[in-house]
Amino acid sequence: MSIDGGVGGVGGVGGVGGVGGVGGVGGVGGVGGVGGVGGVGGGDGGRAGSYSGGLAGAMIIARDGIVGSYDPPAQPAPPFDPNNAENMKEWAPWVRGLILEEVVLSQIGYGADGGHAGLFHLDVTGGTATQAPQCAYHPLADVKRPEADDFLKQTKLVYNYADLRGDRAAEILNQVGFPTVFFATIASLHPARNKYSLEFVGLAQIVAAKTAMQIKQVLACKRPDRFSAQIQPMIPTPGHGALPSAHAVEAFIVAKVLINLLAEAEVNNLPLLNEMLLKQASRIAINRHVAGVHFPADTYAGAVMGLTLGDYLCQRAGAKTKKNGPAVKTTGASFDGVGIGNTDFALSYFYDKGKIETYKTPDGAEIVKANKAVPDIQKSPLLNWLWSRAVGEWKDAEPA
Repeated sequence: MSIDGGVGGVGGVGGVGGVGGVGGVGGVGGVGGVGGVGGVGGGDGGRAGSYSGGLAGAMIIARDGIVGSYDPPAQPAPPFDPNNAENMKEWAPWVRGLILEEVVLSQIGYGADGGHAGLFHLDVTGGTATQAPQCAYHPLADVKRPEADDFLKQTKLVYNYADLRGDRAAEILNQVGFPTVFFATIASLHPARNKYSLEFVGLAQIVAAKTAMQIKQVLACKRPDRFSAQIQPMIPTPGHGALPSAHAVEAFIVAKVLINLLAEAEVNNLPLLNEMLLKQASRIAINRHVAGVHFPADTYAGAVMGLTLGDYLCQRAGAKTKKNGPAVKTTGASFDGVGIGNTDFALSYFYDKGKIETYKTPDGAEIVKANKAVPDIQKSPLLNWLWSRAVGEWKDAEPA
C-alpha cells in the first residue's frame, strides 16, 4: 500500500465549486464564490480586480490633479510580524481560503489497495525553513467498494426512489452545487453577521469535495444508469465515480461543523438544531438517490467520511465541545460495502449521540465500523484564527 501526500491547492483560484453538479466539477461556488471559501460576495468584495476601464481612467486623472511633487515618507511603514496567525485579518477571504485549504489538505494522505481506499492524518512536528519536519501517518477513515452483485441489488432501490422525483425536483435542482442555504435556514446563518462562520463552512465543503474526488478515483464505481436503462436520471450524470457520494461527504461535514460550532458558542436550542442539521444532511444525500445518480451505498460511504472529516477539521481548528470545555476529538471510521446488498440508507443505523457506531446489515455484513481515536492531531494556529472568530459571531445569539 502506498500513501500519497495531501492534495494541497489542487484546483487553484476558482476551486472545485459544487463537485457533483451538472457537468461535473464546476457548479455553484468555488473559492471566493457564493457558498465557497470566502462566503457570500466572494473575491475581494469589489476592492481589487474589478475596476472598469472608465473608472481606472478617472482615477488616473484624479491622482494627477492632486498628487503634486513627491514627498518622501519620514520612515518606512512597520512590517507585519512574520508567521503570525493574526495576519490573516489582513488578507481577502479568497486568499484565506487558499491558505487554509493547503493547511488542511497538505496533512491528509491517501492509500489504496485494490478496491479499498484510506485517508490518513499526517502528524507534522518541528521543522524550520531549512530543516524538514518529522512526519507520521495515522489512519483516519477507510472505504471499501461493494461487489458488482451488491450494486446490482442496490439498483432496484434507486429505481424505486424515482417515485419521489415529482415531490423533490425543486430541492434536487437547487442542491446541484453546494447547498449552503439549506443549512443556513436552520441555523440562522446570515452573511451580515456570520461571515466567518460561512467562510469556515465553505472551507469544509472544499475539503470534503477534494477528498471525495481522491477516493472516487481509486474506487472507480459506476453510476446507477450504467446498471439499468430504467434509471434515467432526472439530472445529467456527473462525470466522476459514484462512491463515495461527494454530496453526502459535503452535507455531513457541514452538519458536523455547524453542530460543533454552535456547541462551543453555546447557542440555545441545540438538541433540535442538531437534529435538523443531520436530517437536512441525510435528505440532501438521499435526494441524489431520487435523482438517479447515486446508490444508498454511496451515501453510507459519504456520510462516514463527512462525519469523520467534520470532527477532524474542527479538532485541527482547536474546537471545544462547549465553551471552555474539552477539545473536540476525532474517532476513525470505516465503510465496507461488500455484502451491503439491498440495504437502504438510514443515518440512525450507525450514528447516535454524536458518534459513529458499528452497524451490521440484517444479513450480517458489517458495513460501518467505529475505529480508534485518531492520535496526534495538533491545533493549527491559522485554522484556529478563523474558528475563534466564527465562534465569536454567535455571542448573544437568539434561539433559532
